[in-house]
Amino acid sequence: MVTLTHAGVRHLIEEYGGCDRYYTEMISAEAITAHSEFRSWYLDLQPAPERTIYQFLFRDAEAIARVAAEVAELGALGIDLNMGCSAPHIARGGGGIAWMQRPDEARRAVAAARATAPRAKLSVKLRLGERRAVEPVAEFAEALCREGLDEITLHPKTRSEPESRPADWRFIAELQERVPVPVNASGGVTSVELLHRRIDRFRPAAVMIGREAIRSPWIFAHARGRRIEVDRRVAADRFLELLVQHQPPEFHATRAKRFFQYYTQPLRWGARLFQTLKKCASLAEIRMQVHEYLEQHPEERFPGVGAGSDVALCELGELGEFDKARHASGVTPSRHGL
Repeated sequence: MVTLTHAGVRHLIEEYGGCDRYYTEMISAEAITAHSEFRSWYLDLQPAPERTIYQFLFRDAEAIARVAAEVAELGALGIDLNMGCSAPHIARGGGGIAWMQRPDEARRAVAAARATAPRAKLSVKLRLGERRAVEPVAEFAEALCREGLDEITLHPKTRSEPESRPADWRFIAELQERVPVPVNASGGVTSVELLHRRIDRFRPAAVMIGREAIRSPWIFAHARGRRIEVDRRVAADRFLELLVQHQPPEFHATRAKRFFQYYTQPLRWGARLFQTLKKCASLAEIRMQVHEYLEQHPEERFPGVGAGSDVALCELGELGEFDKARHASGVTPSRHGL
């Protein structure tokens, strides 16, 4: 998720028990190969390089080939090609979901990435496309698999469906029947209980959790059954410290406010608090306002184990977190990653 799954957030999640696989925020391949000013910050793989996948936005096969070659030896677990982002400005520019309109070129892009990074785990992030049916995305995915793809993550919503519409995980199972690589599910996990129910019912290869990992950075520990004590004020303070450590000063204000947009959502008066935080001129002021709110509402400072955002079917969007489930007679989360 752009501006969210940077190294600061990944460190925060790692401190709450971590996960099996992290993704970077969606990074512009063209910006990396042009050696932009903030290149080193975007390419930071901490805190777990061996469990972190670069996710790239790109607009032509040559761009992904160049960036794959540049990052292949940096120690990441793999490279993810984003062909599912439906943001209008991304699609208009030829990136994200616009790739589904150019299947031949998309195949060449996967083949180019595979050729220049032969040892990397190579994955792709997809949506359903223009309509609620598995056939279009299945045909597209089948062609990509023939070029050396290792796995697919499907966000089972169409190009035009809004964030508020629930993701339909039935398409995950349908796509898995059509392709020879693992299909991971993305979208709609807002609590540990819901995560377990969806794994049990739909049996995805893995589950990608995005925004709920920001609302509750401890969700992965709770999904594993670890009873850790959570203090929302302490977590907020630690995020601000990590933000300063792992992001350039130019990013501090925007990324702090982006984080708190979701972190405040589980709170009863979270929307009001976030409107206050949007007006803050410094990180110190943001910290003060969060402290003041939790002092006024102490019952919200310590969420219970398994507590989610109570937005029962909120869509999670781009990038996130994996939870692999395997069990002979049931389903138990055994792998987690953002």
